[in-house]
Amino acid sequence: MLNALYKSVVSTVGNVTGLGGLPSSMKFHITKKVIDGGRRSSFWEVYEGTSKADGSEVTALVLLKKTATYTEVLMARNAMNRMRTLRHPCVLKVYDAVENDTGIYVVVERCSRL
Repeated sequence: MLNALYKSVVSTVGNVTGLGGLPSSMKFHITKKVIDGGRRSSFWEVYEGTSKADGSEVTALVLLKKTATYTEVLMARNAMNRMRTLRHPCVLKVYDAVENDTGIYVVVERCSRL
């Protein structure tokens, strides 16, 4: 019962944010919007989330193509490709990264603003 309630809340939160959740190929749930993507500080929208497998906390970086400029899409695509290949103990670990027709989605270990 608790698991069904959790899934309902996660689904509702995803729909309220306008994202509707991450692509189904990704093994993560969005639980809360942290930063609204804006031109002032970042084009990424930042969400807290959890892993479907073990419930570990993650952060999802999302760029929705319908609200982004062509340059922002190119920069986000470049960032996604670089983050996927970079391995260093002082850099966020990337769990998954996907680009589709609607957006660019990068899931990293849990992080927060300073």
